[in-house]
Amino acid sequence: MKSHQTPCTATKQRIDVSFVVTGFGPFGSLDENPTSTILRRLDSERTARRLPHISSCTEIETSVTSVRQTLERIRPPRAVSVDDEFGQLHKSSSTFTLYLHMGVAMSASKFRVEQCAYNEASFSIPDVRGYVAEKEHIDPCCPLGRCINSDVEMIKEVVEDLSSTDRWRGLVDVSTDPGRYLCNYLYYLSMSKDKNSAESGIADMTCNIRNSSVTIFLHVPPFHIISEDAQVDFVADFMRKIEKWRMSI
Repeated sequence: MKSHQTPCTATKQRIDVSFVVTGFGPFGSLDENPTSTILRRLDSERTARRLPHISSCTEIETSVTSVRQTLERIRPPRAVSVDDEFGQLHKSSSTFTLYLHMGVAMSASKFRVEQCAYNEASFSIPDVRGYVAEKEHIDPCCPLGRCINSDVEMIKEVVEDLSSTDRWRGLVDVSTDPGRYLCNYLYYLSMSKDKNSAESGIADMTCNIRNSSVTIFLHVPPFHIISEDAQVDFVADFMRKIEKWRMSI
């Protein structure tokens, strides 16, 4: 009698969703970056707001050096076994990690969820360590200006879901222009790690392989455009919508 084997079971594996959240520190004439304020409040209010699981909240110095060093720390290579909180996060194949990076867009009047990033660094002002990039590759192994996308389907559905509510209607858009400063720099490098980790994705109930991490960049306006409390509320709702979307697929 021949044995019958199936490539996967019909039982859907539980996928735990975990957020790694970052914001930037001061830069240029901005003494207090709104994203660092939002970051601190998310960290301190996570229980009271019943937020999705947050693995870490990290403020990044607004410099090329700090962006690269921080990504090395919060996104260790999968092949390396480490014992810190970030390494433990990557050891579980049932964990879906959402890297939520935030930056301020000084001219923005609403929230912008960035869909893509570009392999180009062109700084209109120096970073806080005095470095100015002029049409430089972020990744020298790829063409200048190369565009990579985040999870377009997720972004579209989450933004549409938020826009359908009375609270956030007209206050959030999808953007394809993250600039070419450090927001784009961070986004491009972080997304590159998602693309490189595709082979170690999570198998869903239909035996398709999904990435076990996705990166999203959220640009927020200044607090004089949308208040601090409202922005913290928005980011909390944004995280809940992402968790709901991921758990539904």
